[in-house]
Amino acid sequence: MSRGGSTTRWRKLRRWVAARDGMVCRRPLCPCGGVALTWEPGQPNTVTLGHIVADTDGGSSHPENLRAECARENYADGARITNRKRARSRLNTSREW
Repeated sequence: MSRGGSTTRWRKLRRWVAARDGMVCRRPLCPCGGVALTWEPGQPNTVTLGHIVADTDGGSSHPENLRAECARENYADGARITNRKRARSRLNTSREW
């Protein structure tokens, strides 16, 4: 399934998960404290879908692996994952000692 809100299927899934989670941020230990989410783009409490197990770690986009999250922390988490992947790719894994 495509991500990033570009497909009708993903938008419908986002609305369904947000309704299931009561339009509240379900991310544990989030600094927002479980704030009520909105559909207003560009706001820190805009509803987004977050993966419980990141897709880079083998997670899927199945509804059981998704939760409603505030945009600020979800996007920050994505940046951390991207930076972690970049750091791994720079390691010299050659066996030539």
